[in-house]
Amino acid sequence: MPEMVAKAHIDRGGDVFAASIAPGALGKPFAIGEVGKLFEYFHSHNVTDVVMVGGLKRPSFFGLKVDSTGALLLARVVKAKMFGDDKLLRIVAQFFEENGFKIVSATSVLSGEVTLPSGVVTLKTPSDVDYKDIALGMKAAKELGKEDLGQAVIVASGIVVGKEDERGTDALILDHQNGILVKAMKPMQDERLDIPAIGPVTVENVAAAGLRGIAIEADKVIVVDHENVIKRANELGIFLVGV
Repeated sequence: MPEMVAKAHIDRGGDVFAASIAPGALGKPFAIGEVGKLFEYFHSHNVTDVVMVGGLKRPSFFGLKVDSTGALLLARVVKAKMFGDDKLLRIVAQFFEENGFKIVSATSVLSGEVTLPSGVVTLKTPSDVDYKDIALGMKAAKELGKEDLGQAVIVASGIVVGKEDERGTDALILDHQNGILVKAMKPMQDERLDIPAIGPVTVENVAAAGLRGIAIEADKVIVVDHENVIKRANELGIFLVGV
């Protein structure tokens, strides 16, 4: 998704200065505690708008090496005792804004079809039983999101058999061999931050695990590489539906 956002902005004539805190990702690499160096890099290129996008495994805050600016941010996080992803990212976003940046949603940069409308977009369609599981899963995903614990669940035969945790959606999928993946935005989520997403790898993992399909919240979950996601779902015989 970082590449997708960067390309969309460049295609409209904008400049992109990417910074990465994940090994091998797009942009100039920074250690996760090098907040001051990151700000200096952005300020030196007159960056005003920042998009926070992509996945990251949550680090341990204890023993984390930070620079002087990073220490200020870390102290704020620890003092707030807010360790859910959404609450944590809100603290980070506010810290960026206090240092002269505007946080922009990835969806405001992306153009074209980046989410799904309501309805089925694949050749395979959910059964009546599947739709009952999807309704249960959407409710469970919202409840999970309300606790700021995750954005996805797996439902099978009227039972929520799996809930996303800090390991992420792919790990959730690989833990199960039956059911439907349901993913939704957290209630009251800041839509600039941690937008839920699926992509071709999600589709391939779902099919490999033996799950029947994927249901996502309509107009809320980003679909990375939209055309290829639908193509792969059709090739692998699973359904994809917006709810």
